[in-house]
Amino acid sequence: MVVAYNMSEIKSFSHILKLKTADSLVLATTFLLTVFVNLTTAVQFGLLLAAISFIKRMSEVLEVEKVHPYWAKDDYNSNGTKQARYGTRCPRISFFTVAGPLFFGAADKFESILTQSINKRPNVIILKMKYVSFLDATGAENLRSLVNDFKNNIGGTILLSEVNKDVLEFMKVSGLYHEIGAENFFSESKYAVDYGLQLIEREKCLKCSRTNSKSCAVFTHSSEMDEQQIS
Repeated sequence: MVVAYNMSEIKSFSHILKLKTADSLVLATTFLLTVFVNLTTAVQFGLLLAAISFIKRMSEVLEVEKVHPYWAKDDYNSNGTKQARYGTRCPRISFFTVAGPLFFGAADKFESILTQSINKRPNVIILKMKYVSFLDATGAENLRSLVNDFKNNIGGTILLSEVNKDVLEFMKVSGLYHEIGAENFFSESKYAVDYGLQLIEREKCLKCSRTNSKSCAVFTHSSEMDEQQIS
């Protein structure tokens, strides 16, 4: 009984229960099943609950944030104030920063947010995927579906920038890279924005024609941009 008591780690047990989190539920369920059923059943249910809890928490880690892209590379006004020389608020471009693992537990959230943007009918969607640490088959399939729907139903283009090496390799293996098109991958977001601006028909943009806006100006030379595309 003394050995059993020392192995129980009663202080840690009590501390986890007081947290009132998903870990508390897993611990309580496993403990009760161990006492009133058997250890084998308890371990099975404990692992299942822990897996569900982990997937739920990882799905909440994924963030898809709509932002206005800019490039302020040591660019200052005459009064010394730093300015965003490279930027666009063009309504025909939607720019998103995607962060976190894009896997089956978070695929629905990713698709839902992007679908809302597609419904606003932009011409170009840019996904900065620098912080996407992992992509699985379900995430890739959702992205493939979005790309095809956006292209076939609206006639738009989805551009990807700063995709990390492992995710890019998976895209190539799964065939997603070739479906999106090598010309639509960029090593830096600024080149993706420039390319996106080139795809827009400015004469059909009500904002530009009304305000004579400069937001669609292209800042990067095409030759430099071609060198920055991901091969």
